[in-house]
Amino acid sequence: MAFTAFAAPSAYAQNWDRIENRFDRAENRLDRRENRFDRREDVRDVREDARDAQHQGGWRDQREDVFDAREDVRDAREDVRDRRENRWDRRENRWDRRH
Repeated sequence: MAFTAFAAPSAYAQNWDRIENRFDRAENRLDRRENRFDRREDVRDVREDARDAQHQGGWRDQREDVFDAREDVRDAREDVRDRRENRWDRRENRWDRRH
């Protein structure tokens, strides 16, 4: 019985870690889905802006709107790049803390 008394706390801790990891993974999945949805929404908005620009009069206004839409796309890509870099930085920091 003494062996099981000592083994129980470590088994409990391992089980708790497993539960926490599963919860963290679920949270990360949810965040990724939300980010994906936001990016799709941004792309839809840019496409709508471009369509609106094409249907409006004045070719100068159109060109400016198209340039603005392209700039929005560039900004969205930069945001995605920044998110990826931040994710890698967080992973490196986590690895450094563990080792």
